[in-house]
Amino acid sequence: MKEGRCNKVDLMKHSNIYGTLGLLFFGVVATSGCSTVKPLSMVEVDPAASVVFRGTPEAAFQIARKALISKGISPKSGSPQEGFVSGEHGPSAWSWGEIVTVYFKKRDDSTSVMWVKSQAKLSTNVTAIDWTGSILEAIERQIAYQHPSGSREAPTTPPQQPSIEIADCRLEELPAQSEETSLAVLSFQVGEGLSTEAGEALADLCRETIQESGRYLLVDREQMKLLLSEEDFASTISCDDTRCLVDYGKKLRAQKIVHGRISRVAESFVLTIKILDVGSATIEAIRTATVRGKLDDLIVYVRPTTCHLLHTALER
Repeated sequence: MKEGRCNKVDLMKHSNIYGTLGLLFFGVVATSGCSTVKPLSMVEVDPAASVVFRGTPEAAFQIARKALISKGISPKSGSPQEGFVSGEHGPSAWSWGEIVTVYFKKRDDSTSVMWVKSQAKLSTNVTAIDWTGSILEAIERQIAYQHPSGSREAPTTPPQQPSIEIADCRLEELPAQSEETSLAVLSFQVGEGLSTEAGEALADLCRETIQESGRYLLVDREQMKLLLSEEDFASTISCDDTRCLVDYGKKLRAQKIVHGRISRVAESFVLTIKILDVGSATIEAIRTATVRGKLDDLIVYVRPTTCHLLHTALER
């Protein structure tokens, strides 16, 4: 699916999932308009859906990405230079999906403004979810965590910060690899009551951290889609045991596989990430982080947990 466009063929496939109702509406879908992501120059600031904070557009870009990920929306396009970051929420039983975009730009020498635009993938979809308020809340939580003085209104329960032990890991200090090693990250498995979008979004953040480390040759999601059948790709999120992980590693032509799981235990969320060597079918490292609060508080743990995971595996 191209960025900012809706693919009518893909949407027709989803009608198989949602049954006869989807087929009945496909005639409408095929003739309806598709929403697109407009460039910054064509979008006006929405005062009712905006946040002003002390920081640069580059900082705004990172905050926007994390806000989208925390709500289970994987960023698909945009950059600090383009002045936006956009992601898609997939089809559900009541909607064909939504495109959520966070725009940002410099307001003066010390502040930037960010605002949210949520739209249905199909303009005729009147049951689409409006993500504006939810994403604004997530942005404010990220600002409160990273830039306490810049928050429009401090949240009543700020995100729990990682402990010193878990946070004290730098990607640039990771041991070097003696040779190029290919690695694939599967979508994270989620426990009961948690959305698969959350697992995919946190896996994206883990994948981004590994890419930034420069220690592995990463098999990206597009390559994974090419190497796996549609059914196999959709089933990666349910793969957890060693045999299954090794099988996917071979199919993806990867020497290492990274897999994670998110689960809820009482009032806490537990993130577990492991790395497995495909050739020897052995787990090289496993790391766990626990946070009390909301699921989006877990986002601040993905990067340091991944860093520690790589450090342990590279030292072997």
